[in-house]
Amino acid sequence: MHESWVVPLDQRGLVIYFGVGGRPFLYNGHKGVFYDSLPPRAVEMLDALPNPKEEQLARGGTALPVVAGHGLDDRVTGGKNRVRRNGLGKEIQLYQSGTHPDLLPEPRQTGFCRRLDPMRIIVYVSRACNLSCSYCVNQGGTFGTQSSLMSVEIANKTVAFIAKILSTSTRPFVVVNLFGGEPLLAHDALYVLVRGLQDLNRCGPRTKVHIVLATNGTIYDQRIFEILAEDSGCNTVVVALDAFKEAQDTNRPFTDPSRGSSYDTVVANLRRMMAAKIPCSVSCQVPYPYDYVGASEEIHRRGVETLEIRPLNRHIFGRQGLPEVFHEDLKLWKKRYLEYCDYCLETDGMHPPARHLDRLAVLSQYAGKLGSANGEIRTLSCGSADDVLAVGSDGCIVPCQMLMHDRFELGHVRSGIDAAKYARLEKWLLAHGQLRMDNEQCRNCYAKLICSASCYAQSYDREGRLAPPPELDCQIAREKVRIDLYYLSRMRKEHPEFKCDSARPS
Repeated sequence: MHESWVVPLDQRGLVIYFGVGGRPFLYNGHKGVFYDSLPPRAVEMLDALPNPKEEQLARGGTALPVVAGHGLDDRVTGGKNRVRRNGLGKEIQLYQSGTHPDLLPEPRQTGFCRRLDPMRIIVYVSRACNLSCSYCVNQGGTFGTQSSLMSVEIANKTVAFIAKILSTSTRPFVVVNLFGGEPLLAHDALYVLVRGLQDLNRCGPRTKVHIVLATNGTIYDQRIFEILAEDSGCNTVVVALDAFKEAQDTNRPFTDPSRGSSYDTVVANLRRMMAAKIPCSVSCQVPYPYDYVGASEEIHRRGVETLEIRPLNRHIFGRQGLPEVFHEDLKLWKKRYLEYCDYCLETDGMHPPARHLDRLAVLSQYAGKLGSANGEIRTLSCGSADDVLAVGSDGCIVPCQMLMHDRFELGHVRSGIDAAKYARLEKWLLAHGQLRMDNEQCRNCYAKLICSASCYAQSYDREGRLAPPPELDCQIAREKVRIDLYYLSRMRKEHPEFKCDSARPS
């Protein structure tokens, strides 16, 4: 086998034997079971299987001959409730014959997992921005509508609405993301929100609020930042910054060209925040040619300890490139993304893996999507209107930060959730949004538990309905799943101090 390979073990390509960096893994993409410690006899048997072309796998797998079991050790089956007398060899035979219980059709979800008990609330404080980013996904925070700023009255009502949610929440904490556009443009309303939410925590509720202020970093508002600093362990300012000056000033210029360099402005404000011990981190978009390691080093060099690297594939975000660039891009992207994963694993001292929030997000995401102890796996693509709610600058409540269309309105912060509208949305999402089991493209994809058929809002914006993502997007999702599983395995084994129990022990 080569450094990288993929071999489907069933007719649909849902169970794969794959390698990253020469390391062999087995992944059941139907149930989320991940084996990352295969004994030599299993590797020998699996290496004897034919290796189809990637395009064959993309079309839903290929017919494979059944390989006889070799009496392999039962421990590699990876689940205490599924130890089989004939070991992994028998498991592989069942996968190949299509008779394995894991390959039964997935059950449809019949109701939201948590009715009105969100773990995240996004508040659009501003539908306006002072930057003109080439890759903005929500058109400067306006979503194609007229610019607007939240009023102080709506901000007060929003705090009251969130307080009511906290009073019945079953969660230890709820993340409230103050978002835009640029939220600091609505400074009076933002002050009311930050002060009000912080005061809610002082009342000693069972469910705490974690405040995340997402800003482009061009505005420094000391009175707001000082409130967030009152509980630096709970609150943070997330500053969007491209690592390199040329990229930032090209992709994220001021709407007013006379303002000069946005990069210089953001870096100066970051220095002020760090000097004042304002809890802050950097969210870094990294466009082509995907120098994730270089971007990380540059941000750390600025004294920033906590960051998030956000991939920016040019054929997806903003459709800046043509499909013709895809295969060239994909090859480079795979190389750079794997290098970045290795960098985070192998670098210590100034920036251990815990400092990179995107890597911790991978661990958290896979912990929730890979086979859980009770066997329950979420079927909807995200927590829209279930684990997530959003509030617009006008106070309207919507399912998430991207589904801002009028047809998805669920109520208003003045009056709360409209039960009829909420029930209507639930019925619509459950009828049309379970693409993972309803659409052939998704059913026959090993990445479906992680991808979950992409984003509802992107699908609706693209086609006016809920539809599976374009095949180009799917190819990147499949590649990312394999590299992320490689990263997860190495983290679990090389950094046991981190909670990496999403992969079943073998």
